[in-house]
Amino acid sequence: MRYLVMSDIHGMGGLWEQVKQELEQEETTLIFLGDACDRGPDGYKIMKEMLSMPNVIYLMGNHEDLFVRSCFAIKDAAANEGLTVCEYANQFNTISDMMWYGEYDTQLHMSNGGSPTIGGWIADGAPVNIVSKIAKLPTSLQIGKYDFCHAGCPKAEWGSDRAMIWDRNHFNEEWFENRILIHGHTPVKYVYYDVTEELPRIWKPMKYQPNKIDMDTCAFRTDTICLLDLETNDIIAFTPNQELPTF
Repeated sequence: MRYLVMSDIHGMGGLWEQVKQELEQEETTLIFLGDACDRGPDGYKIMKEMLSMPNVIYLMGNHEDLFVRSCFAIKDAAANEGLTVCEYANQFNTISDMMWYGEYDTQLHMSNGGSPTIGGWIADGAPVNIVSKIAKLPTSLQIGKYDFCHAGCPKAEWGSDRAMIWDRNHFNEEWFENRILIHGHTPVKYVYYDVTEELPRIWKPMKYQPNKIDMDTCAFRTDTICLLDLETNDIIAFTPNQELPTF
């Protein structure tokens, strides 16, 4: 089996279509580390497609967590008024208006680029089964010498769902000996804090510490997504710009 790893595509539908072509190769499985949705326009579509694909191992990211909490908050608000979610949404001029008006979870999701994703969900009839499937996504995976989760986490918190989805305090800590942690969540530029503020157009997955790899190429801003082949360590990059530097 050929395993490819990817993270943080954030609703970039054009990049996802290119990735899907790579997944058409025989015996190829994608390990997706979370954050399919929000920021870009096609997050809901990408989430639904990933859920339906037998060759995608889909892990929970913090934006999936935000999506689930936001959907249930909207569902509860609608129920309190005796309305369906779609009827409730129709009271507002825009999805953004509805989310800013809502509870803390919807406002937090909105402030993190959630409006296109919630809009896609409501346009699809606000199916609860999709939300339930996202809510049940695993938060970690182990294959051979590799450990996978969305955010990375301190060694002591491996197994903590909250830490593996949200943590950003582990970067200076090495991972378990003889194992490799692969994560996303934090764009590679910000793993270290002594970088300049200039945002490079193209990023690549970054090895840091002796045994950690960050896969977040900030696709929404760079229009670049990368797949890491676990067997060969090759990077497959999808970008409209020049080739990425060698990994």
